[in-house]
Amino acid sequence: MRHSSLLLLLCLFFLSACATRREIGNFKKDIFFLRSELDSLRSGQQSTQFMLGQLQATTAREVEANLQWRERLSVKLEQIAEQNQFLRGRLEEISHQLVNLPSQLRLTTSTPSASPPAANKFNPVDTATADQRPQFPGSVRLYESAYQDLVKGRHEQAREGFMLYLRFLPHGELADEAQYWMGESYNRDGQNEKAMQAFQDLIDHYPESDRVPMALFKLANYQIMLGQTNAGKKTLETLIERFPSAKESNEAQLRLQELQN
Repeated sequence: MRHSSLLLLLCLFFLSACATRREIGNFKKDIFFLRSELDSLRSGQQSTQFMLGQLQATTAREVEANLQWRERLSVKLEQIAEQNQFLRGRLEEISHQLVNLPSQLRLTTSTPSASPPAANKFNPVDTATADQRPQFPGSVRLYESAYQDLVKGRHEQAREGFMLYLRFLPHGELADEAQYWMGESYNRDGQNEKAMQAFQDLIDHYPESDRVPMALFKLANYQIMLGQTNAGKKTLETLIERFPSAKESNEAQLRLQELQN
């Protein structure tokens, strides 16, 4: 009986030791799993921090770009306001000058011929012929101001100045120049059809101008570019025939050879 009890105790101790070893093994597995999860969480945290850093950097760049855009917009608005103020002042000055225009024209033009010249498309207020070249105070400054607008890229303002000059002095000293640069302003804005018309007006109304050869050449190029090849060829031939010694005639001959090839 005593031996049986001892044997039973030994069995229980053995079983208890086995159970303890299994628990320890399971505990170690749990620890390993928890460590793996912890490492995964740390890796995810690092990735999240990296993405957060990128997002903060991107946001900072966008905020900076937005601030710069607002600064540029503010500067542009100030420039527009200054330009508008300048235009208002110039218009007021021109309006004041135009009040005395009829009397100024009477003083600066010669006696008109018996038959008045044909009406001009610009609806002029004076009736002087091309040889009389009338002027009025501020006309040269008006032209020069429009030309400066063109040089500085303010094409629409330049056209307004040139048109105003042509309206009141279609036969003025700088009328053909104003007409030419008005066409060039349309050219720089990519308004091809309006540029064509402006150069055609120069050819029609100022046939003796030194700008006519260039106007003919540009008109021909526009016609060819817009698919009016035959008209363009005819314009080039007219240029060569009317101005054989002009440098534009040489360019016209080369252009015709290109078209024939």
